[in-house]
Amino acid sequence: MKTTKTIRRTAIAAALGLAVTSLVPLSAQAWGRGGRGPSPEQAAQRLAGDLGLTPEQQGQVQEVLEETFARREELRKAHREEASVLRDQAHESLAAVLSPEQAAKLDELREGRRDRAERRGDCDGKPGRRGDKRGWAK
Repeated sequence: MKTTKTIRRTAIAAALGLAVTSLVPLSAQAWGRGGRGPSPEQAAQRLAGDLGLTPEQQGQVQEVLEETFARREELRKAHREEASVLRDQAHESLAAVLSPEQAAKLDELREGRRDRAERRGDCDGKPGRRGDKRGWAK
């Protein structure tokens, strides 16, 4: 059973998360962070205006948002690394059940995907656009 303190913390974190995500406009590029939404400073300024925060609250909100944004970036990087390890493991497992010709073709397909991702800027943590399969710009 969760304690009242844990429930309260969870509710506050959820409210802040909702507040942060509600600040991302339809065109995130307009925020200048490569499509990943507003900076903590921009989000704090917007909340200050929308909520009529006092100067003291503005400072506290900015601190919370900076911590939240930093933690979210850490999680994004950790997830990216874990996903990479999982993909490598799956590739090795698939290669073990394929014929040598099929394994070579799998390697070619993987390299082709990697090349396309690099051209889009989706590798090494760089923001980029998705492929054009969904009708999006290249």
